[in-house]
Amino acid sequence: MWNGFRFCDVLLSEGSKPRDQVDAPTYASFTANEVAGVKISAEFGLRIGQPIAELRAAGPDSESTSTPPSFIFGEDRNTFYVDGARTYGARAVTDGDRVAEVVYRYIPLGL
Repeated sequence: MWNGFRFCDVLLSEGSKPRDQVDAPTYASFTANEVAGVKISAEFGLRIGQPIAELRAAGPDSESTSTPPSFIFGEDRNTFYVDGARTYGARAVTDGDRVAEVVYRYIPLGL
């Protein structure tokens, strides 16, 4: 983990389920557009500090009903080991006015 960027994966030990049966905690998230001099770019034109109006105009697949709202892009890619691969959409988490964090993680839909 670096200030502004986080990557997490699970550590399996003897007796654990096989990796293809464990969905969490694999994820990447960022809260800055640049970390340690490296520019971070998300898909769908997402960026930290982006106003909510721009998120809505970008056509997210869904918007949460929570406060503050979050927005999901690439919902159709949200899979858990389909054909041996994990694919994630992006969640734009807001502070109520602007994007505060972008998260790539498996999120079971309908929960």
